[in-house]
Amino acid sequence: MDEFGCPAVVKPRTGADGRGVVVVRDREALTRVSQGPWLVQPLVESVRTDGEQSVFVFDGRATSQLRKVAGNDDIRVHEHHGGASHPTPLDPAAAALATRTIASAGEVVGTNLAYGRVDMLHHQGRLVVSEIELIEPSLYLAEIPENAEAFADMLRTRL
Repeated sequence: MDEFGCPAVVKPRTGADGRGVVVVRDREALTRVSQGPWLVQPLVESVRTDGEQSVFVFDGRATSQLRKVAGNDDIRVHEHHGGASHPTPLDPAAAALATRTIASAGEVVGTNLAYGRVDMLHHQGRLVVSEIELIEPSLYLAEIPENAEAFADMLRTRL
């Protein structure tokens, strides 16, 4: 990575399915990115090799985990960009990080969050949060059918 933080991933502040995500390799390329608001993150190469770990948290409890891998020499892990998603056993370290992350996000917005998905990558020898999804159109029910029950339990508790 150079002193300007490149290569970097530039993505819309809000979005879905990898729409609008671009990789920039130098500072000048940042000037050619469309009007924001957008978020800039360092490109973490493990997204290409290890993929992304996603942990689902319902009512403060980590319930399931998914490994999402990029395809076609892309960094986007979404299926329509060539990526694939696979359920994996819930890793205690990933579950703890996801639970803390959702609790922290709840503190920021001033409420206990009903649901969240925490996406993580391996970076410099540790697991780091790449993003959190608080309004998610997919619970990955085809890959993790148990998420339907966890979601229903959360709704029952809250209603």
